[in-house]
Amino acid sequence: MSISTKYWFLALIYMGLLFIASSIPGDTLPETGIFWGDKFIHAVEYGLLSWIFGKALRTSGNKVFINQAAVFSVMLTILYGISDEIHQIFVPLRFPDVYDVVADGIGGILAQGIFLMKQKDKEDI
Repeated sequence: MSISTKYWFLALIYMGLLFIASSIPGDTLPETGIFWGDKFIHAVEYGLLSWIFGKALRTSGNKVFINQAAVFSVMLTILYGISDEIHQIFVPLRFPDVYDVVADGIGGILAQGIFLMKQKDKEDI
């Protein structure tokens, strides 16, 4: 199994975990106690998803995906975030929130930005 396939498999597992977490009814969710804490959690969760997508794309062997991995990773992350919000329509006491998708996108962008800065640092050495 190629390294890219392993990362895609990891992405699927992680997406499944996010789906399960999204399936928890709204009245049983813990309070974060932090103003906009749920947005921070979204940014972290989806930042990790973006990082996994980026690793899968960068190890794919496809030059287009390798060169544009950051863009494709963020796009995939946002698309999955949108699908997650649609899914929540069907979960008791959960509601779709456009700001959750914004937080997902910000997390994805930050993850790719950090990855690219680390790569640049490695090239400068």
